[in-house]
Amino acid sequence: MKRAALTAALVLGVLACERPPFARVVVEDPAGIGAGASADDAGPDVTLQAGHAAMSDAEAAAQRHFAKFLSHVLKPDGATLEGAAVKIAVPTGDGHAEVIWVTPFAKTSEDGFLGVFANAPREIPGASAGDAIAFDRTQIRDWSFVGQDTKLYGSFTTRVLLPHIPREQAAQIAALLSELPVPQDWN
Repeated sequence: MKRAALTAALVLGVLACERPPFARVVVEDPAGIGAGASADDAGPDVTLQAGHAAMSDAEAAAQRHFAKFLSHVLKPDGATLEGAAVKIAVPTGDGHAEVIWVTPFAKTSEDGFLGVFANAPREIPGASAGDAIAFDRTQIRDWSFVGQDTKLYGSFTTRVLLPHIPREQAAQIAALLSELPVPQDWN
């Protein structure tokens, strides 16, 4: 099957503040939902149909709360608090994009950001985990941060993936996530 638009990473170990393990998400066209083994032992691949409604809804929800997220994680110098991350779509040069977590990151202009790939990109030629990446607001698909209660907030797309990954891994991730993606005191 031809890979279409998106490859993403799912953060598991953010609370440890070390390079976290990841599960990969591969969006293919026209497949439905399935799972397979990762080529790099980073975790399972999860295959979602391009335009998956729940994933699109999750990205839209993350966008609605992005400004509030930034207001909580940005320091005066534009850097972000430890544990803050964004998931961005990076063009691969073939008309598609790889969706990947970036942490740490900093705001460099009104709509510009600079960050570091949290894991090894698969579809971006010459890019590696830890490489710097400049991106803009339009590329952001999701966000996450560790709250004072040590739970992971945001991660809207991660929540969509839970039913599609192995049960044991889903339970580990669910234990890290907050009950609701947006802190109650943001309303």
